[in-house]
Order: sequence, then C-alpha cells, then structure tokens
Amino acid sequence: MKASLAPAALASTVIAAFIYVIGSCAERQLNTVTGEQISYGTVLTLTSSFPGGRDSHVFYLRQDDGQMYRLSFCSGMISAADLVPNVRFAITYSSIQDGVMNTCQKPRQLNREPPAAAGARRRSLFGSEITAPIRPTFLVYIVTVCGFDKPAAATPAMLNGSFFAEDRKQTLAGYYKTCSYGKVSLAPSRVLILANLTIPCTGELKNITFTFPSGNRFDTSSCGHDNLLKWHYYLDSVVSEQRVVPTDFNHKVILLPAGFSGTKPMCNGFAGTATVGPWIRRISDANLYGTDLIWWSGDHVGDLEIMFHEVGHTLGMAHAAAIANCKGTDQCDHTCPMGATGGQGIRCLNAPHLWQLGWGQPFRQLTDTDLPIGTKQVLTMPPQLTTSKSFVMVDLNTMPGNMKLYVAVRINTQPYELPYGVPLNGYAFLTVHSYNGTDKQPYARTVLLADIQIGDTYVDHTSGLVVSYTKWDDIDGVVLATFCRQAAATEQICGDGLDDDCDGLPDAKDPDCIGKMADGTNPFNDDGSGGNEASSYRVSSPPSTLAPTPSTLAPTPSTLAPATSYPRTRPRQNPQLSAESRFPPPPKSSPPKSRQPKPRSPSLSMPPRPTFRAPPSPPPRSPPRPKVWVKLLPSGARPSPPSPRKGQRPPPKPPSYRSPAAQA
Repeated sequence: MKASLAPAALASTVIAAFIYVIGSCAERQLNTVTGEQISYGTVLTLTSSFPGGRDSHVFYLRQDDGQMYRLSFCSGMISAADLVPNVRFAITYSSIQDGVMNTCQKPRQLNREPPAAAGARRRSLFGSEITAPIRPTFLVYIVTVCGFDKPAAATPAMLNGSFFAEDRKQTLAGYYKTCSYGKVSLAPSRVLILANLTIPCTGELKNITFTFPSGNRFDTSSCGHDNLLKWHYYLDSVVSEQRVVPTDFNHKVILLPAGFSGTKPMCNGFAGTATVGPWIRRISDANLYGTDLIWWSGDHVGDLEIMFHEVGHTLGMAHAAAIANCKGTDQCDHTCPMGATGGQGIRCLNAPHLWQLGWGQPFRQLTDTDLPIGTKQVLTMPPQLTTSKSFVMVDLNTMPGNMKLYVAVRINTQPYELPYGVPLNGYAFLTVHSYNGTDKQPYARTVLLADIQIGDTYVDHTSGLVVSYTKWDDIDGVVLATFCRQAAATEQICGDGLDDDCDGLPDAKDPDCIGKMADGTNPFNDDGSGGNEASSYRVSSPPSTLAPTPSTLAPTPSTLAPATSYPRTRPRQNPQLSAESRFPPPPKSSPPKSRQPKPRSPSLSMPPRPTFRAPPSPPPRSPPRPKVWVKLLPSGARPSPPSPRKGQRPPPKPPSYRSPAAQA
C-alpha cells in the first residue's frame, strides 16, 4: 500500500519549493543586472620560485564540464592560502576574455570533494598516519627545446647519480630518508628518467579532453600562454607511445636546458616551478595520490634542495617565512627548505612542516591547562633530527584563530641538516615558529619568530607565552627549556607565589614588587643589592628605537604579535667588530671548512637584541661545569660531545645568529 503525504507535510514541501524557485529567480535577476555569473569547478594552482626568494602564483579553474580558465582576481583580493588546491569552488565572475575569468569576489569553497577524487584515498594532514606517498615515484623528462641552442642539462646517468649514487655525500634518496626519519623511501625502481626528448617549436594537443584558456596550440617562444603546462601534455603523448603511463607517477618533472628560464619571455628566471598539490587526479592501483607537475631549471640541476622545495609544494606546503628581514619575499626561513636561504645550502623541514606532512610529531603539547598564568614547565628537548617526536606544540586560547606555536632544537648535522653557517657548527639553537594551517586549509606559510641561543628568552605578546633556553646538557646532548605564560610584562600581584610576568624572579626578588609586598619586605637590600639567593636574569622591555621595522610580508597584527614581541634577549656583541671576531673559529675536531653554497634568497638577520636589567648575583654555590664545544653531528648521531681535556679553554658563547651572507 502506498504511503501518502500528510496535508501539513505536503503544504511545507510546496512552500519550500516555492521559496527555492523565488530565490533562484532573484539570483538570476541579480546576475542579469550586474552581468555577473557563477561557475563551478576545481581550483588548481601553479607556483614559481625564483632565485632571491621571490615567487608567483597562477590560478586555474577546471570547470565541472572539463573546460579550463585562468583566474584573474582584483588586486589584493586573494592569496594562495585562500584557495585550497583540488577542492571545488563557486566563482562569481564578471567577464571572460581570451580564456581568462575576471572576478573581484572571493571564491566560495564548496563542501564536497572534487568529482575526480570522490571515494579515492586522500592525503590526511596533521594526523599520526602518513597517506602522502611513502614510496614516491618520479618520471623525469630531460629535454632540449626547439629554437634554443643549448644541450640537455644532464644525462640520465648524471641525474640518476644525484638521486642515488652511494659515493656522493648528498643524494635525493638520502635527503628523503634522513629528513623523514626513514618513513619515506625513494628507490631506483620507482624513478624513470627519459632523455632524447625535444619540445618542437610549435604543436597542438589533440588527445586531451579539455581546452586550455589559450587554446591547445603551443610554442617554445615563451613560458606564457599556458606553454609550461602544454609541454607536459605533449611529452606525455610522446612517451605514451613507448608504453609509459605518465599518470602512474606521483611527480612528473621537466628538466629544462640551462639558461632557458633566464632568457625566454615570461619565464622570469625561475629556479623551479610546481603545482600546489596534484594536478591530475586520475587514480590507479599504481598511483593512489595523483600526479603533480614540476619544472626544474637546468641552471640548478645539482641543487637537491630546489627539487625538495618544489616537491614540497606538490605535497601542499607553502613557503617558510620569517618575522624579520624577508626583504620583500615570503621565503626567508633558514631552518626549512621551504625557505631555502643561508646556512650551508641544505636543511630538513621546520617543525610545523614536519607536523603538516606527518613525518614528525610533538613529544609534548602544551595547552591552557598545562600553563596556568605565572607557572612554568621545564622540558628536556632533543635535537630535532635525533627523533621523530622532538618538538613542543603550544596551543593556547589566547592565540588567534588556528594559530599554534612550535618550539624545536636545531643543530648542524651532516650531511642534510645544515641550517646554520660553518662558524656555528656545534651550537644548538631553540627555534620558535607559528603556523595556522588546518586539515581543510593546509596551504599556509610558516613563520620563524625566534632563533634563541643559550641563556636567552623569547616573549610572544599575543599569547603571553615566554620561552627560555635554560641549559645545554653536555652529557645527554639535550636542551632544557622553560615554558611559562605571563599575565603582563610586569608583576601584577606581589606576594601571591606566582611569577605573573615570567621573568624567573620570585616576588621577593622582583624589582616590580618594591613597596608592594604584603609583609612590607623589600625585594632589595638597603644597599640596592639583591637577596642571598641566586636568581634568573630579567628581560626588560625593548626600547622603541630598537624595534625592527615589520616586514611587508610579516603576518598582520591580528594574527601575530606586534613588533615588540620580537625575540627579546641579551644584546648582540659590538656590531663594529668584524665577522671573524664575532664568530669563534671552528674547533680542531670539526670537519674542514667546505665552500658554502651561494644563498638563493636574502639571509635571515634576527632583530636587534635589547638590553636587560638584573640584580647582581652572588657567586654560585658550586663551580659550574665547563662549557664544551659540541662536534658537528654525523647523520643520526646523538649530540653528545667528548669530555673536555684537562686545562682546555672553553669556547665563547655564540653570537646572535646572522648568516655570513648577511654580514658581507
């Protein structure tokens, strides 16, 4: 027996349908009046990295019907972080001219997956499992270009050597293995390198199911008119005749001849270019991730970090910036290949990017429950490369939006973890990064907030977090760091037993409490000296004249601390001294000094360190342990230095970090 709708339910259904029709008519009327229309499809992004740290983005919309358009947004309307790659959006546009869709409205992200990825295994960010390729596959096209009189940039044997040669100090396979803690393995059987390929002067793509914004004809006169993309599709058609299936590979790379990107119009001298995430979502048993596209300039064929950087974009990582001294770029973090600047030309990922990929996890997460106002947590932290669970993640309610802070220990370790110059071999630093990416919007830059040396403190005024580098343990090769959350920059309530300003001073010794103690005691003796107990130093507020000018690319005040929250630590040594006198020479036990690679972008220079005031301290109750120089670590070694020889003179404390390039 058929069921029928009750009168009330039937009436509700009719009314709902009527409202929907009226709304649709109103929307169509609005579009008719304004000339605006709505298109639905998947957003794709192409990002180019240039020597010097510049970058650019090109956005595409692949409509649900397969038609493709370039997207042109009004100035300042959108950034790459706003457009999650391979996700469906509704684009309200005003016109389409020569294949370019023009819009001054923000795209509206839709809630469902792109059709090509429905039901497919997707990469899960920010989890304990890695669903990005753990055994990645590469298809590399070594090409010559019609009309460009230069040979191929490498032979298959040369390129295979840079990927796998055991007699080389650094290889791409070793880079993956070391920086992923052995979780990602690049094997020769999963890399196919093809040579003797030429891109013709002109051609037309005939076996694709969509039309490019500029049509399907291509040429080699420039990198414009979607030529970069079309070259990939042309080469795919050529190798398909050799029974190669390009979509079986995760990463598809074109190695261009040296000099090509620096001389051809609209190439702008890129070092590398890549899609953000996979460009092709054709899933098969051989490829559960999708296929991304990479272009590698032959001028940088020997630079593994460039390839690692571009692969990083295809895995959804944005650039790694720094709060200071980016000089017009957003990739100047010397502690991450997504910043790729300074140091010794190669380094592993910073802590937030490790977490984003699932290669590394925090060994401790600190929340409001762990850090009540005025209390502290003293944590023992291993160097980042010694274990996959190495960093501290801080998530406080006082942080804006999805912002979290990441604190890690970094120390030069051969042959891939070399974020600091040769003069700083053996010194451990405590780095603080911010990152506001989520699983739904992962493509957000990380920002280096501080690079702390032993005895120094960083204060984040937005959240109130105070991080102090308390001690380097010579025996165990670990850092002791203190985490505290302050209520304000000065003590608020004296005599309550809490260190409200996290300066390390008990109220009875805090100059903020002079005349404010409930029992009438004075934090200082009549002669102005401190009490009988040794106390930690106090960091003073930085003078306004020393506050650095915020970078134009630094996060806005709504998401990060103001300029006064830059690292507030002990002052630098005399800036008039030469670079040689500021940096101690490497110890005799260190490896011989090798030529440093030329930085590809401006070097990081941390903000000036203001002075601090502290009451004089009496001599320590027992002689301190002598400082010991820590050897440059071999890969995977525990950072424990040898015992000091009798009478050995300890080296001086390292100066505030500045790369040698920044001092030149």
